[in-house]
Amino acid sequence: MVDLLIIRLFLNCEFPGQCQIGKDLRLLHGAKGVLINPYCKIGDRATIMHQVSLGQNKESKKAPEVCDYAYIGNGGIRIGTNSKVGANAVVLTSVPDNCTAVGVPSVIKGKKMDGVIN
Repeated sequence: MVDLLIIRLFLNCEFPGQCQIGKDLRLLHGAKGVLINPYCKIGDRATIMHQVSLGQNKESKKAPEVCDYAYIGNGGIRIGTNSKVGANAVVLTSVPDNCTAVGVPSVIKGKKMDGVIN
């Protein structure tokens, strides 16, 4: 518990003790704002940029798995209000509000609002 508090104070990030983290995890820009779900698995030599969250799917309760040599960045992309990103999607452009991004590269799927697809 003390280790978690020290990490929060000095790095402004959260790495719960239950995380399975491999060798040589790189946290660029001091890991500022990185949040990781306690049940995530991160492989060897992965790189995580600042302001990245590895959360948990509410419906299935599954946490992400990051494999060896993976790179996770943010790239200034906006995920809109009430929008979702599907598993394994490669999001290259911002996702508008009330939409879902799926596929490689991701395709934006609109959500019906008052009979009209956005």
